[in-house]
Amino acid sequence: MNNFAVFGNPIAHSKSPDIFNYCFKKFNLSNISNNNSYRYTRIFADTINTLDYLRCQFNLKGANITAPFKNLMCKQCHSLTPQAKKINAVNTVLFSDQVNGDNTDIKGVIDSLKMYNIDLTDMKISVVGAGGAAAAVIQAVQTLNKNADISIFNRSKEKFVSLSNIFSGINCYSLTDFNNMVNGYDLIFITIPEPYKHLENIAFNKNTVLFFADYKNKEYIDYIKSYVNKVITGQYWLINQAVPAFEKFTNMVLDDRSKNELRQELFEIINKNNKINNIFLSGFSGSGKTTLAKIIAEKLGMEYVDLDTLIEQEYNMSIPNVFKKYGEEQFRKTETDILSKLVKNNSKKIVSLGGGALENTANCEIVKENSFVVYLYSDLEVVKQRINFETRPLLKKNQADNLLLDFFEKRKFQYFKNSDLIFYNTGTTIESLNHSSSILCREINLLNL
Repeated sequence: MNNFAVFGNPIAHSKSPDIFNYCFKKFNLSNISNNNSYRYTRIFADTINTLDYLRCQFNLKGANITAPFKNLMCKQCHSLTPQAKKINAVNTVLFSDQVNGDNTDIKGVIDSLKMYNIDLTDMKISVVGAGGAAAAVIQAVQTLNKNADISIFNRSKEKFVSLSNIFSGINCYSLTDFNNMVNGYDLIFITIPEPYKHLENIAFNKNTVLFFADYKNKEYIDYIKSYVNKVITGQYWLINQAVPAFEKFTNMVLDDRSKNELRQELFEIINKNNKINNIFLSGFSGSGKTTLAKIIAEKLGMEYVDLDTLIEQEYNMSIPNVFKKYGEEQFRKTETDILSKLVKNNSKKIVSLGGGALENTANCEIVKENSFVVYLYSDLEVVKQRINFETRPLLKKNQADNLLLDFFEKRKFQYFKNSDLIFYNTGTTIESLNHSSSILCREINLLNL
């Protein structure tokens, strides 16, 4: 498989999987043989070391990098494109014998401005924020107009110094000065997260062009659109940086007509309101599905469901006895029937799946309905310590290590291609499980169930 992912913290809100999986399907890259099919998911990483470890575990061919790793990832790269090197930030990486980094955010800004026919000549430009997104904006603007008049507004003076070391000729001001100076600019880039928290009292000039990096706060941006004539939303930036990343991932070169058609389709894709009722936890036996599902359901006030328990109730016997008496084929049929009923129930649920549930193609289709699948990944040596082999009909304690490894690896990539989010669960203590469950609760809350 050609596996790809977006890394971040937080990450569940990312639209990148919707974008790239649509592109793979459109260009017939997800329908080819299993060994060559393309698949893209989200991966939560708490540190840059975790990111590096997991990209190796899943044999990723490439990835997108978002906060807080855009700068840190530069140190992991063997080579950087000149623009990525200049701003010390990457958002797109290719993995082979070496790690090669690029920053398509810059191209995303340029193409978004071109879409709106924005001519930077004689424009006074301001950038609110001084992080990685701001650096990409400044680089894009200076690419289009090397003599552009650019001012930066930010709270931290340290970031001013950092950007001043990269770019010459920029003016730096405190964010507290923005209200008094806002009407002096023709084009304003707003690159800070949750801008409504910092700019809610700002009255923008209706003739100013506003360009938002943020694409999540629809209510605030719709309000701005109600009185400002030209607003470029972060959705366009997101799409326009994704198209060159897709070309890099696939070695494809799209003509202008194909790009424009794709952009229009992607805009519709990321604006679909996909209702989510169920959070499914998948993963190998011993990955912590049942334990974490119970904790998360209690913390979020959602219904907890264990699929294997429902099957045991159906037959009034244990899972090993169901396998022994009825065989795996009948077990899987029952599993599918129960799953189908679960997704048709509109109550909000945290569902722990059996370790082999996603081996069944029918089940894989069912869990895509109104649901979000979290793959709990734990290393084989860890799950071997956690597993009660007497309750696992397809696993044997004395099974040769190489056979167990083959089984683990086969299922690992099955879990990957059916996941919406991958979470590395290393926890064994109560404290670590509480920490993991808190992170997962925060990620799930981003889905606005």
